[in-house]
Amino acid sequence: MTSCKVQECCCISLKIGTVLIGVAGLLVSAIFIIVSCFSTDLEFKLEHILGVPIALVYFFISVLLLYGVFEKSSKCVLPWNVVNFLVLIALLVLGIIAIISIFLDNGFEEGFYLIITPTFLILSAFSIIAYILFVYFWFVTKSFQQELRREEQPYGIN
Repeated sequence: MTSCKVQECCCISLKIGTVLIGVAGLLVSAIFIIVSCFSTDLEFKLEHILGVPIALVYFFISVLLLYGVFEKSSKCVLPWNVVNFLVLIALLVLGIIAIISIFLDNGFEEGFYLIITPTFLILSAFSIIAYILFVYFWFVTKSFQQELRREEQPYGIN
């Protein structure tokens, strides 16, 4: 079976790239959890009530990712890849829904118009770049997982 595979992550080894991705996941989720839990603004806490459990899951799978890297266990890398693949699909679906809602909110009976502001362009560009980067990170960790799986299987047996 052929699959897309990257050989390195931004001119560094897949292992180091995967470690950096795992550490970034740990830091982002930990910061989100800390800010959410220690915020005194009630409105902020209500808005992030769903975000904290998601951040906890992300923190846990990032720990598993790092453990899998250092213990050379493809099974520990797998949860990160599965969850992030599902996140990528969800983000794509939400992006499509957002585009459709922009068209529907403008009302076709009055004629279609779309106000493109600099803020809209900056946020759109940032979102697209972030999504592409996230896809790349997924390919890096998936490629590293495939390398680990090959090392775990003697004589190339799948």
